[in-house]
Amino acid sequence: YHSRQRNKKRVTFEDGFRHSKSRTSRNAEIIKNAFGTSEMPSFLQLSYFFPRLVQVAHKAKLVLGAVRNRFLWDLGAAEFDEVIDINIKGVTNVIRHFFKPMAKAGRGVIVNFSSGWGRSTSPEVAPYCATKWAIEGLTQSLAQELPEGLAAVPLNPGVINTDMLRSCFGPSAADFISAEKWAEIAIPFLLELGPGHNGQSLTVS
Repeated sequence: YHSRQRNKKRVTFEDGFRHSKSRTSRNAEIIKNAFGTSEMPSFLQLSYFFPRLVQVAHKAKLVLGAVRNRFLWDLGAAEFDEVIDINIKGVTNVIRHFFKPMAKAGRGVIVNFSSGWGRSTSPEVAPYCATKWAIEGLTQSLAQELPEGLAAVPLNPGVINTDMLRSCFGPSAADFISAEKWAEIAIPFLLELGPGHNGQSLTVS
């Protein structure tokens, strides 16, 4: 977790943990009841604690929001670079920060958000498709490298009604599940993942 905005203080993962742990006694109780400890050895626990997966679901709208739907040849280099930086480099940086403590604990599941557009394509969203196909390959390669007890899965969250979807689907986006409702389904699904799912391309449904 870090801020990419210029001219602002860099926020580290450790800062995020300290801030979250001090939020409320209710959050602390939730974590203790769910995991038996206040330590956060896996991505699933981090997502649950910060404070819920709704934040992750909304991430997609921020990414595509930075790149207007357009043909690839009309896309500026800076806009393309931003999507690459967030969706590929950002994922890699998070893995780099969390792998060692997870390996030391001997357990944990890395869930990298892919997309339906990481397994198919559509016009005018080529950069986004490219990054999500990259996440599929990166995660499955990572899965082959992980030590016993750990797992990595690329996850297609399904179709969620966010600003991103509305920019692509228009009014018909309202036919799909909200991020809040999605989180109620996704959290139990994700918390059931373990080493046996390593390398599998999964979908929340």
